[in-house]
Amino acid sequence: MTAPKVAAPHARWVRDGGRVVLELAGEWRRDGAEPVIDGDFPEQAPELYRTHGLGEFDSTLPAFLLARIRAAGSPHASLDGLPQNLHGLMELALAVPEEIEAREKTPELSEIRKLGAQTLGVWAGMRSIIEFTGQSVLSLVRFFSGRARFR
Repeated sequence: MTAPKVAAPHARWVRDGGRVVLELAGEWRRDGAEPVIDGDFPEQAPELYRTHGLGEFDSTLPAFLLARIRAAGSPHASLDGLPQNLHGLMELALAVPEEIEAREKTPELSEIRKLGAQTLGVWAGMRSIIEFTGQSVLSLVRFFSGRARFR
């Protein structure tokens, strides 16, 4: 008995009467095949989705769609044509604003914190050197006294 063949995920951008349409097909799974994407990514989010060939999916598909919608700069993009369960997930995902500033900015450290971080770094380096030197001396003593074990 053979396992059923799983269709590779596929996305295709098409224009239909001036509208941008994204056709989705296949099984969109994290542990599945890489998605095949046809067509050029337009400057705008899809106005319609065609999902007649869409199989099962996990978070891979909503993440793909969310990235494309946000890249197009369309916070109120159309979700027409998506299956009901995916439509609901996308509504929830789009309701939460993306916080780019929180991801890109690193907090500025005060001078005292910088000095403390450098001091801890130097201390950790010195401790490693002392530990290495001690282990080396112990190994040499074991070797010359005949108590060293080799694998």
